[in-house]
Amino acid sequence: MRLHRLASSLAIPDAHDALGKFRRQINDLSSHVEVWWLWVNSLLTDTVAVPPLQHWIKHQLLPVVYWHHQQQQTQKKGQREAFQQAWEQASQRLAQASLTRQLPNDELLHWQAWCEDKVRHFHRASSAVEGRNGCLAQMYHNGRGLTDKRLMALTVIHNYGIHREDGSTAASRLFEAPFPDLFEWLLPQMGELPLPRKRRAKGNPNQLMLLIFPS
Repeated sequence: MRLHRLASSLAIPDAHDALGKFRRQINDLSSHVEVWWLWVNSLLTDTVAVPPLQHWIKHQLLPVVYWHHQQQQTQKKGQREAFQQAWEQASQRLAQASLTRQLPNDELLHWQAWCEDKVRHFHRASSAVEGRNGCLAQMYHNGRGLTDKRLMALTVIHNYGIHREDGSTAASRLFEAPFPDLFEWLLPQMGELPLPRKRRAKGNPNQLMLLIFPS
């Protein structure tokens, strides 16, 4: 693997086996990316009959939209600068493409919106791996012990919320009496939930602002 060879040649220590962790996740990550590309190629084949236009969408326009989206999402300064540079390079290649100057503005904006939708689907497709990692991390922390409040909540769920096939709960079988549905009882007890904190609005410049549109 190139990263291992590079780390060995530069004598970079890897005490926590970061490269090994990355290598073990490659198959899971790449499978989602491959499914996304199969989906995009299938949609382009069904909607765009001209191969040059398909190539322009995939290799010129889509990278511009993708890097712009990445730049807007990240909070890390180093990543933002790298994504900004990648977006500028992709925008320059898009501006230099002959098909960019030939397409009308309305058609260019149509394909821009099409790419934005596909980029959002790409991020949702990667959430399966991210969600699994988050679940495993939570299970790891649970192994260190349960707080008293969480233990009490789990006890209530076990006694009043878990139903057998006949619909009975542990509490109803013990006391031989019906109890209200746990979820329906809990809703009026919670009251109004607090609103989420409002973040400062970010600037969202036009992804194609480096292009020179035909008049």
